[in-house]
Amino acid sequence: MDHCKPGHEVGLGAGILLITPVMGSALIAAVGVDKKAPRGPLLTMEADNVRRLGSGVATHSIANGKLAAIDWVHLESASLAKIQTKAHLATPDQDGLEAALTRYCGEEPVPEE
Repeated sequence: MDHCKPGHEVGLGAGILLITPVMGSALIAAVGVDKKAPRGPLLTMEADNVRRLGSGVATHSIANGKLAAIDWVHLESASLAKIQTKAHLATPDQDGLEAALTRYCGEEPVPEE
């Protein structure tokens, strides 16, 4: 950021690149969560953010209560379904997700802790 003009502008050929320092913070926070989380096909987040998910999302406390694991296989969310429909994304059912996860776990070695 030492070579930035005011407003975090950096000359880039014939254009301008705007650097946003906030992205670094988001990436650092994500890496911090990843370092604390157990290995495997988990969707984890900081425990303080669970309240933002709504009551319909099942979570399990892990990492001595610092993180929460989201049960993404059995997740039923009207908001998620709406996004999937509008974006024309596949909406696999729970049985299909369970089968895919079981297949993945059978094919991939368990990571060392």
